Amino acid sequence: MNRPFLVIASIFLVLPLIACGSESGRTDKRDTAVQEPVGLSREMPTTPEATVARLLELAEAGEWETYVDDFYGETHKFTDKGERDLLVSRFRDDWGQRVIENLRQVKDIEPQLSGDGRNAMFELGDDSRFTLYKDDEGRWKFHL
Repeated sequence: MNRPFLVIASIFLVLPLIACGSESGRTDKRDTAVQEPVGLSREMPTTPEATVARLLELAEAGEWETYVDDFYGETHKFTDKGERDLLVSRFRDDWGQRVIENLRQVKDIEPQLSGDGRNAMFELGDDSRFTLYKDDEGRWKFHL
């Protein structure tokens, strides 16, 4: 696997961890009147495998805002809403199809948990892996 794939894969895994971990400390700027697309739930997955399935579901539906808001584990690095919006647009406009392809590959791999249980690594071969990180609230996220 090439390095860009690893970066993108890591992004997908880290996003869920940060977004979920920072829910209590951030103000939700999304319009509460907006309805979730039919078939998509806001319930947070509790396992790495379920997190990958949810990430794939959101990506295939083009729900990049929810993808970033709920699963990006480094939202604390955003200095303003514009940075968040830029990341969402990069997923939507540049990375989306590749992310979907990678998540489809990852969903069939059993993750290996770190000794402390806070990292879930999906080995993709060729020294490539996708990693999810568990935040302090027990939610799995991805980092870029």
